[in-house]
Amino acid sequence: MKFYRSFCLVLIGLFSLFSVQAFDVVEHDFNKPISTSNQQCLSCHAQSQQDWQQSDHSKAMALANKTT
Repeated sequence: MKFYRSFCLVLIGLFSLFSVQAFDVVEHDFNKPISTSNQQCLSCHAQSQQDWQQSDHSKAMALANKTT
């Protein structure tokens, strides 16, 4: 019975966490009045861009070859 209660509390905690995150996404305005260029982003996020270029994610849409 103790396991069941603990399990239920964990589920309730997870559901409340996800509902708060979903609320934050709903509240965010993704429509910008002007478009943002990649260069504008890189002026503040150069390290993030460099990290991404070194990751597997940057190669996700590349054509497969013998080395991949």
